[in-house]
Amino acid sequence: FKQKTAYEIRLSLVGSEMCIREGDSVLSFLPLCHAFERFHSYIYLKLGLSVFYAETVASILDNIREVKPHHFNGVPALLETIFKIFLATKAQLLTQEAQDEFEEAVKHTQTYFNSTKQAYFNNPKTAY
Repeated sequence: FKQKTAYEIRLSLVGSEMCIREGDSVLSFLPLCHAFERFHSYIYLKLGLSVFYAETVASILDNIREVKPHHFNGVPALLETIFKIFLATKAQLLTQEAQDEFEEAVKHTQTYFNSTKQAYFNNPKTAY
């Protein structure tokens, strides 16, 4: 195992499927004393990204609308909260056709997740 330098991390991120470009913006919500946030803040600064900080966890959706970030890192609990808020307000945000498409996408995602979970977590040969 070889530890990567910040330069090697930058080379692996820029032009990759993440498409990070200098001048992109990112919305952060964790305090800088959090290890996850500190690590990513160093990378954001090294890559020349504009970093915006959410005011509070409750205002993240408003901050996303305001900043329109290119990138957003989140922990699972926060992403689940955003998803629940979206589910509760989707009738106000989406047309009926878009709501139907969204429901279909969620159904396919759940089916895929369940089949993947069963394949990897119920099979002792692939569970590491």
